[in-house]
Amino acid sequence: MNGSLYSLKFNVPYFYCTINPVFTKIKCLLLVFLFLSSIASKSVAQTCNSGGNQTDYGTGKWIGYVYQHSSFNSPISSPESNDYRGYVIENEVFDRNNGSSNPSCVNNDYFAVRYKMKKEFVCGVYTFVIGGDDGVRLSIDGGVTWLVSKWTNSSYATVTSNPITLNGSVNLVLEYFERTGNSRVSFAYNDQSFASAVNAGTDQYDCGVNSIVLNGSFLANDPNPSYSWSGGPIVSGGNTLTPEVNPTVATDYTLTVTSEGCSATDDVHIDIGGAIAGNPSDFGDNFWNVYAYNGSSTTLSNNSYRGYYKQPALSAADYGVDTEQFWRGNESPVFAGSTLNNGDLWQGCNDLTKDNHTVVHKRIGFPCGKYTFKFHNWDDETRLFINGNRIWSCAVWDGSPGAYSNSNNSQYSCDGTTNFVVDLDGSSKVEFHTFEGSGDSDLKVSITKITPTALSGSTQKTCYVKGSEWNDFYNDQNELIASINPNGIDLGNVTMESFLGLPLVMESCTSSNPIYHTAYMGRRWVMVSSAYPNGHDFGNSISVRLPYAESDLVKLNDEAENSTTSNNFDGGSLNPATNSNLMLTKITGSTENGVANQSDCSSNIRAVLRAGGGANLYGLSNTEYVDFNINQFSEFFLHKNNGGSALPIELTSFSARCNDVIKLEWETASEQNSDYFVIESSRDGIEWEEMGMQKAAGNSSISRTYRQIDDQLTASVKYYRLKQIDLDGKERVYGPISVICDNIKNEIKVFPNPNQGQFTVEVLSNADYKDVPLILTDVTGKVLLSKNVDIALGTTHFKINNLDLQKGTYFIKLLNDKLEFAPLKVVVL
Repeated sequence: MNGSLYSLKFNVPYFYCTINPVFTKIKCLLLVFLFLSSIASKSVAQTCNSGGNQTDYGTGKWIGYVYQHSSFNSPISSPESNDYRGYVIENEVFDRNNGSSNPSCVNNDYFAVRYKMKKEFVCGVYTFVIGGDDGVRLSIDGGVTWLVSKWTNSSYATVTSNPITLNGSVNLVLEYFERTGNSRVSFAYNDQSFASAVNAGTDQYDCGVNSIVLNGSFLANDPNPSYSWSGGPIVSGGNTLTPEVNPTVATDYTLTVTSEGCSATDDVHIDIGGAIAGNPSDFGDNFWNVYAYNGSSTTLSNNSYRGYYKQPALSAADYGVDTEQFWRGNESPVFAGSTLNNGDLWQGCNDLTKDNHTVVHKRIGFPCGKYTFKFHNWDDETRLFINGNRIWSCAVWDGSPGAYSNSNNSQYSCDGTTNFVVDLDGSSKVEFHTFEGSGDSDLKVSITKITPTALSGSTQKTCYVKGSEWNDFYNDQNELIASINPNGIDLGNVTMESFLGLPLVMESCTSSNPIYHTAYMGRRWVMVSSAYPNGHDFGNSISVRLPYAESDLVKLNDEAENSTTSNNFDGGSLNPATNSNLMLTKITGSTENGVANQSDCSSNIRAVLRAGGGANLYGLSNTEYVDFNINQFSEFFLHKNNGGSALPIELTSFSARCNDVIKLEWETASEQNSDYFVIESSRDGIEWEEMGMQKAAGNSSISRTYRQIDDQLTASVKYYRLKQIDLDGKERVYGPISVICDNIKNEIKVFPNPNQGQFTVEVLSNADYKDVPLILTDVTGKVLLSKNVDIALGTTHFKINNLDLQKGTYFIKLLNDKLEFAPLKVVVL
């Protein structure tokens, strides 16, 4: 190697590298590295075994005999006529994906493999799936004939055999050839019991005809199966799948199928003299009953009823009908099937004629909403009725050369439109009558719910609600109010009312402290059910979907920012209300008017946590929605989740008194799913800390009293509040109340004042007093309320409600010679 230029020849095909000192040498070494890397990454060839007897079959595994063939003969006629090179082994089920590689004993292209395996099959019906790149074929008789074949030059694809019965030892041969490029071959199979392939057909009724044709079937595509029927009189065809029989009493016929040494039976029942299935007066409940008659009189009673079927749903979005999805137009409903024309849906007589018949579709119940009816095909005369009213008709079939006409004096007809909008709900009864003369018979009508154009303002809508789908309430302008999913409960007529205005503020029922005032959204709802008056449980929860505009949420946060400045948890700029943290306050009472205020304090108030939500419902831009699961209807208010109901529920009593320690006491009249209580204290009514916890009763229908001691006395006012935590983790907050242990002055307060006839009396006392008369009078001195109450040292609350007070001025008095209270004026607006 003399001189500045020399050559290195690497022992690889057609690869030379000329190296110049230093820089070019490094470059060449890099090229060598890349070349060797490409060799290492190439697909690893499957190892061939030498020798082998090409007549041998593998047992439980495939023996694949490998051949090299000529590029001038592709596809090849037979692998074994080529150059034999060795053999490979494969599992019973395999997928050999060689990629650009090959068995080690042949070149990458133009080779073939003949796989052979002897397998013991348990009596059953088998389907084989083979795949190849390029050609592949399978034999179950040692290669004499081919059960399934894809013997072509092509990329990888699979083919599936017809079902076939196998029983015992079978010589399987799988032949495969590769032309050029990637190579791949695969084998798999599915099996089912022989008995599952035998079907004697659907039960039938003897409808007074001379004979009945049974409709048995056998799934396997066997060459020589045998059939026999037994159990009753057979007129003809006893060794076929469709014999003609004529029983005189109710009879079970048995089909016996024998093939390849396997045998199985199945029964079919023929009823004699029984009523024809179905009642033509019945509407399918949220599905279509399809009744059929011999005869085509538009007066149904003049025709002969022959049976019916239940139409499966067309799709989640289409509530309509389409006969040609279930039976062909040149047949009759007798052939209606879950797969086209197989007859497994039909219940009734088989003597329904192909011509001169009538088909009636009947359904009651649709999710509440507006629907588009679109007639696609009808043959022949067709009429539509909704709740007994004539809605649409056409005297001729859809392709008739004659003029369209209104045959039933209906609201719409084919000479005017085939597309119109109708309101439907859970009580809507819809029926189509189609009268077939001769030729094909069909009916296709799509019934699809239309989507809203916007969210509604203040409005009201009544709709019958049942089923298990979302029921949308629209106003007359096709604007969405809200939605209900009854989850299978029949709610009857539901009236939904929406209110749209500016956000408002809920004030606490038990405290005048503004930290408990909560802003709520200006869009509110009231829902009422005829089947479940407000306050009555449904038994199971239903779902409500409440939509709102994004601007509604912006206004809610503005209200929280500006009107409830003491409450930092109901929204605003720093901690805003969003779709994910909205909750529902549900108020059930006598004043369900879409406004939450002090008049609701005697009502049943519940907090409901969000179950889901989203945006742009039905494609409405700049909108969002929240879902809730509820057990009762009432009025609904949306606000930010601040850990409890916006209007805390009042206990029977909650008091604090001073002595050597502060004694807290509260009483419950009843409890449901109550887990425990947490007692919190505060010096300023804003910052709270936990001071104790007590286990609750769980479920109780009797009055229970709880007590807690606070030995941390102060010379100033001290606040307390109570949290009740349910077994499901939900919280309710009660209070706050306050107590002063030094220099206590006797004082009486009323809040709210003025009010709407319901208010709380708060008494601050320097001692305990028993049986103190509490009296409410009007301005004339007439006594409207008189009862004895116990007053604790510290703070005691009394609730005044259910007096039906009219607008005016009243006076509250506490009469005790040891107490110095001036009468307090109360104003009712």
